[in-house]
Amino acid sequence: MLYTKEFYEIMESFEKDAKYLVKMGSQGLKKEDKKNWERQSYYCDGGVNDAFKMFLFGVSLGKVIETPETIIKVSKDNEYRKLHDNIIDKTIGFLLMFLSTNKRANEIMRDLQSLKYK
Repeated sequence: MLYTKEFYEIMESFEKDAKYLVKMGSQGLKKEDKKNWERQSYYCDGGVNDAFKMFLFGVSLGKVIETPETIIKVSKDNEYRKLHDNIIDKTIGFLLMFLSTNKRANEIMRDLQSLKYK
């Protein structure tokens, strides 16, 4: 996915909302050299970079949840259910870090909790 049109669109979407997701340091949204992206170093500001990695994680979670084949697989596979719930737990943990800066975080967390199988 790296260097694809989809990746750049995700990056653009993140940058539109970044001011609501993370407190930026002096580096702001300055991007790392593309050669560093393979090491998951996308932005010069560490907090922004971590937030973007979690944003990518959320995009991946959304794709997993939306896929009809996933729904069928989840209904039959307990290991997959555990993985699914673990991904949601990690996403909720990430959102907890941003409660003070993102007014929608509580709403999003409730929505995510409703997706769990436990």
